Amino acid sequence: MSIVSLGTLLRFNLYYWLAIFLLGLLSSVLLAVLSDKPFPLSYLAMMLASKLLAMLLTTILIWLTYQRMAQQSVNHWRLLLGVSLIAVLYIPLENACWIWFKGKEVVDFRQLIGSLDNSILSFFVWTACYLTLFLYQQQVHRLAQNAELSKKIQKLELQALSQ
Repeated sequence: MSIVSLGTLLRFNLYYWLAIFLLGLLSSVLLAVLSDKPFPLSYLAMMLASKLLAMLLTTILIWLTYQRMAQQSVNHWRLLLGVSLIAVLYIPLENACWIWFKGKEVVDFRQLIGSLDNSILSFFVWTACYLTLFLYQQQVHRLAQNAELSKKIQKLELQALSQ
């Protein structure tokens, strides 16, 4: 029994990363306007590719956890660890791509992890939202199972009393 379908979760994932993309785009456009610099369209393509990759990675996580949820073998700490590993691997790769995009060279490892604290926030907000929804869904499922078991127990008690 699932309250939220896989399609709905994937739509929420799409909306989340679309919002992150639009907020990043808005801040970049505002920065370009305030600094009187033109906004390059190639920058827009790079931002879109970055957020599409993040959405793909989280889509895989959603699909995997949803499959495990059907088997009732989901470990929330493993999901959090998975998101942490994706963020720790994804963000330095994204930073390297941005450095390459700007035509610079990676001189120091700190350049790759420089925005780790800021960038990782979106992954952890996503994880908190997903885990909250996921835990709520599991709790509702357990409550429905308990109610069904209570009805069965009452029925068996009535049958035993009537005999």
